[in-house]
Amino acid sequence: MVREINAELLDTKIEKDSKIWRKQNIDMMLWQQH
Repeated sequence: MVREINAELLDTKIEKDSKIWRKQNIDMMLWQQH
């Protein structure tokens, strides 16, 4: 049970990190186009 909760927390953290990372990449690409 504890392991399932930890896995869920880890998944949401990875998902959040990847969204932030993706947004930063998009911001960089848009910035480089100007």
